[in-house]
Amino acid sequence: MIHDLASDIVHLLVRPETWLAGVLLLALIAILRNRRRSAALLVAGCFGFVVLVGYVPVGDVLLRPLETRFNVPVLTEAPTGIVVLGGPEDVALSNVWGQPVLNGAGERIVAAIGLATRYPEARVLLTGRTWRRNALYPSEADVARDVLVSAGIAPDRITIDTEANNTAQNARNLIDATGAPTGDWLLVTSAFHMPRSVGTFCAGGWALIPYPVDFRTGAFRHRMAWNLAPHWLDLATATREWAGLVAYRLLGRTEAVFPGNCR
Repeated sequence: MIHDLASDIVHLLVRPETWLAGVLLLALIAILRNRRRSAALLVAGCFGFVVLVGYVPVGDVLLRPLETRFNVPVLTEAPTGIVVLGGPEDVALSNVWGQPVLNGAGERIVAAIGLATRYPEARVLLTGRTWRRNALYPSEADVARDVLVSAGIAPDRITIDTEANNTAQNARNLIDATGAPTGDWLLVTSAFHMPRSVGTFCAGGWALIPYPVDFRTGAFRHRMAWNLAPHWLDLATATREWAGLVAYRLLGRTEAVFPGNCR
């Protein structure tokens, strides 16, 4: 519980909008103390930072090493099972509209459907916590299961974990659900999230084949254009993920800051 709270605080502190708000607060304090020059410099710094991020895909620089850590595997044999990490489900909107709603990481579910269809004997393990622990809402895993079942995947092939709050708990809970895992299991998650996921599952006793999806980076110079919202989101994603890698190493949830394959 304490570790989860500390993780939430760290994630809040490393968000670029938190930095921006903090500098603007310092500028406001400087104005109230009649230090106009200091305030002007702080506001100018904020403006310059926003312009830089809006035009230059800074997040790509941080995301690229994460996304290229593991290649998409060439599968020559049927896997025993497919582990799909939660995150692409919009639980609140799914509850409002009465149908599954996915967000920008929906490629995880698309890949899961494709793999489960291609390998009809493989088990499918879905993770995804209950949204804000609100019993009125379905869990992320429930939403994902609904999508897979609607795509023709048999419900009895699917096992879900709705209790985990983070990737480390996912690994432990799925061990409990499957026993000691044997055979080849695929791990499906966003490419930027794969290093931390692989490191965590390795530490939890799994030996998974990484199957990265949901790539965010592209040709750097082609993305050099004013596009503040996507660039800002990529930067926030990158800072959160790198902070998560460091935090997981410090907490002993992985054996390296930048984990590699444990197979």
